[in-house]
Amino acid sequence: MLQFKRIKQKAKKLQINLAEKVVQPHLTAITKLNTEKQLFEKGVGVDGKKLEPPYARSTRRIKAKKGLPVNRVTLFDTGELHQSFKATAMQTAIVVEGFRTSAGFDVAQHLRKKYGQYEGLTEESLEAIRKIIRQEMQKHFRESLLQ
Repeated sequence: MLQFKRIKQKAKKLQINLAEKVVQPHLTAITKLNTEKQLFEKGVGVDGKKLEPPYARSTRRIKAKKGLPVNRVTLFDTGELHQSFKATAMQTAIVVEGFRTSAGFDVAQHLRKKYGQYEGLTEESLEAIRKIIRQEMQKHFRESLLQ
């Protein structure tokens, strides 16, 4: 019975920091899921739907000259927006944020007004991350409890 109490106490202490600790090494992958898989490859927002409205004809011509996709909205031109994305682990959430220009113009807010919510993960991406994190948390939890 004493062993069980000790394990229970360790478990409570672990719960608070373990999720953050396990997520931290995956923040780059989480960001890439958002920028590469969702936006660049699929042209979808957080809801999994295509970003609308489509690019203007003039934008499609410019993108075609650069060798960039024109059949979907990718929010990629120079790469500055995508490179600015940053995932942050918190105790109860993972937050992905865009950027502002040096002049203070909030590009992310402007693009959200036009295309909807694109910063963050679709349900498909979330499930992929949950699976990885769940496995690692179980491994860390077992190791920590049995020490």
